[in-house]
Amino acid sequence: MENSSAWAELFARDNCEPSSQECAGGPGLAGALTVGMEDEMVAYWVARSKVNNPDQYKKYTDLVPGILQKFGAKILARGGEYKILEGPEKFHRFIVIEFPSLEKAVACHESPEYLEAAAHRKKDGASELEIVIVESI
Repeated sequence: MENSSAWAELFARDNCEPSSQECAGGPGLAGALTVGMEDEMVAYWVARSKVNNPDQYKKYTDLVPGILQKFGAKILARGGEYKILEGPEKFHRFIVIEFPSLEKAVACHESPEYLEAAAHRKKDGASELEIVIVESI
């Protein structure tokens, strides 16, 4: 994707009706990237975190990998080097986790095991977290 027209084509699908084949000049790049993957709509937890108490937060992070595994999740990024391009500089830890589906991602977040683990990061303000689940294209 070396030029802006490729990016424009990729993101044009956000302005389309899902059933439309003629949107933005046809299925284009976004359609080409998803051909044959209709049943494989993975979803991602995208989180940003500020750790206020590393010892308490570690109790959470020690439990989470086993919970994620039960839901078929794969950690793609966690706590590595980053650069904030826009927005507040409040958060200093960024996490991306891939799930087999949106349903699995939601089920994991709502599971008793995860809620119990999350209590550790919430206890006494050990961390601040923003998390969204987004489905792939």
